[in-house]
Amino acid sequence: DSGGNARALAMVVATAAVGLAMRDPRGVVQMLRTGLENLSWKRIALVALAVRLVWVLASGVTQTSDFGSYEQMAREISDGRYVVQAHRPTGAAILFALHYLAFGYQPLAPQLTLALLSTAQVLLVYSLVLKTTANRPAALLAATILALWPEHILYVNLLGTDVLFSTLALLAVWLLARFYRDSRP
Repeated sequence: DSGGNARALAMVVATAAVGLAMRDPRGVVQMLRTGLENLSWKRIALVALAVRLVWVLASGVTQTSDFGSYEQMAREISDGRYVVQAHRPTGAAILFALHYLAFGYQPLAPQLTLALLSTAQVLLVYSLVLKTTANRPAALLAATILALWPEHILYVNLLGTDVLFSTLALLAVWLLARFYRDSRP
């Protein structure tokens, strides 16, 4: 499956990186410093968005399990025949249903929104790390890791609550950090 392949690839890359670091730790640190000097949050965001859009367009996923039930719930909401169930959260399904109402039954529409929200998370992480540490290289590194983290990419084509919830949670933390910073004398 594609998730297993992505994890296997990530393990190979991580193992190679550890091997290089053990062989020449100073060289790896210098390489990271040089790379971070050439990075910007804009480049990271563009790469994050590009990777997510390619995944959405190329994956051809079928919504199954919980994701299938959220898709079905979204279809029922957009058709006006959904009956509220207290044990099922409806926030994400309502978002997907709004897409279906605007664009017709096209799962690609909410998947593109999830790709944008996932990219927004990368920017929120960059901003949070920068605000809390005042360390630009650390913020760039954190954003780069999230931008390229396989599991973070893989969820953008699944119509579930994960991307929406984590975006809202990061936004809440970002707002709290901003409020705390602005309220200090």
